Amino acid sequence: MEDWIFVNILMKRWFWVLTIAGVTGVCLSLSHWVAKRLERHQN
Repeated sequence: MEDWIFVNILMKRWFWVLTIAGVTGVCLSLSHWVAKRLERHQN
């Protein structure tokens, strides 16, 4: 039973790590896209 709780905590931690990584990636690509748009407007 204790092993199951440990696995559950691990799964939740991995879920959070993947979620944070995904959100960070989306934010980075969005800011990159916005920067490109701004450069295009300035020229």
